[in-house]
Amino acid sequence: MSQDRSESSGPPPGSEPELHLTATPEALAKMRELVASLPAGQGVRVWVETGIRPQVKMMIDRGTERDLTVQVGGVALFVDGLSRRFLEGAQIQLVRSGDQVGFHVVGPNTPGAPPAPTAPAPAAVGPETSGGVDRKAIEEKIRGALKQIYDPEIPMNLVDLGLIYGMDWQPDGSLTLRMTLTSVGCPSTEQICEEVDRAVRAASGLPAVKVEVVWDPPWTPERMSPFAKRQFGYV
Repeated sequence: MSQDRSESSGPPPGSEPELHLTATPEALAKMRELVASLPAGQGVRVWVETGIRPQVKMMIDRGTERDLTVQVGGVALFVDGLSRRFLEGAQIQLVRSGDQVGFHVVGPNTPGAPPAPTAPAPAAVGPETSGGVDRKAIEEKIRGALKQIYDPEIPMNLVDLGLIYGMDWQPDGSLTLRMTLTSVGCPSTEQICEEVDRAVRAASGLPAVKVEVVWDPPWTPERMSPFAKRQFGYV
């Protein structure tokens, strides 16, 4: 069995797409060490704790009939149905901090920590610059940070959900981000807006930013990215 390619052993062949989950050699060796003395049927659960800022977590556990069991280098990894869309194509890595070791899961769809605060990027003179600030680069950083914030009711980030309508630069160099929510009566409106405001300020490094919630045009699933549509079966 290959140590760098996962194989599904849960659902019957053809019933579900295979989940591609891998581990670095160091991470695989540590997981093997942890499960070596475990009773039969136990392994490592990998799941995503959902919320506005989801986190990937791991623990020793026993699989259930509702889990997808993925064998990676002889180690059984248990993944629940909700976490699958986050973990497709992900890799488990070993992280060392002094005498402590742990695991970090990274992948194209896995949520992670937002970018560290940065100063506005200097830019060459051009139509997308103002006051020595590269607006396009800042907008990219902001979108990257907003991809770490998720709708608490829908397991998808705000950018791929299509909730970010645009960014408007003001003559004084300040920035207004326009966004919406999936429904006017969303109970998490205030919490989401606070997270967005914090993320925009940290990612942009700008002294003045404003988050504006708008309802026109109203959000529909058609505004989602192709990736989100695939995840929810719209295509």
